[in-house]
Amino acid sequence: MANRLEMAKIKAILTLHQHGWSCRRIGRELGIRHETASKYIQAAGASEPATAPPGSDDPKPATAPPGSEPDPPDGESGSQKRL
Repeated sequence: MANRLEMAKIKAILTLHQHGWSCRRIGRELGIRHETASKYIQAAGASEPATAPPGSDDPKPATAPPGSEPDPPDGESGSQKRL
């Protein structure tokens, strides 16, 4: 007979998924494989992935603070390093 999870752990998987946790995070926290968490989520009919937290769906590119310039790669003009 195949291994089966306790009902409490299955409920925990579904609850954490509803709160937006990824299958990998659920697996890490509950000590199970993320594939197992995914299997129980799909079996429960919650096959759509959890939604991202508010504000994380529109990523903004990283920008340097005003007045700062990145260091030029070695061998290019700019400030020279002294040995």
